[in-house]
Amino acid sequence: APLDRIKILFQTHNADFRRFSGSRRGVVDAMRLIVKTQGFRGLYQGHTLTLARAIPHAAIGYTIYEQTSRILIPTRESQTPFKRFLAGAITGISAMPFTYPFELIRVRMAIEMKSYSHRPSPWNAIRTIWAEGRAHSLLPALHFYRGFTVSALGTVPYRG
Repeated sequence: APLDRIKILFQTHNADFRRFSGSRRGVVDAMRLIVKTQGFRGLYQGHTLTLARAIPHAAIGYTIYEQTSRILIPTRESQTPFKRFLAGAITGISAMPFTYPFELIRVRMAIEMKSYSHRPSPWNAIRTIWAEGRAHSLLPALHFYRGFTVSALGTVPYRG
């Protein structure tokens, strides 16, 4: 979890972490800054959402994979690498609409760099995303799916 948070901070070019990116000791120095400004718990900021997403994602995934496999691969003889790939891809994409909002909230929490007194919560992230959605759309819930298409396209080869 700490390395994932630092990866997100580097990827988003967070102003506080640009100086660490690309250096030999960048990860260690970034961890020190997080512990110094947010405490040890700051290393795990957003990790709760990763855990909360894992259970429904796995449950949906296993259920859909079983059903898809029965349809695409009814017998052992009909099994091919392409059919297994297709079953996995369908499974990955099917679980995403239910679990993708967790991912967006998790990343929002991971990029937040406030001090001890202002620890981000999932509820604050949800309120912020909802308010941004209301400002730009008649359907603010769709704001929880920004980046969904790109993630879905990346899921096909990964899960397939």
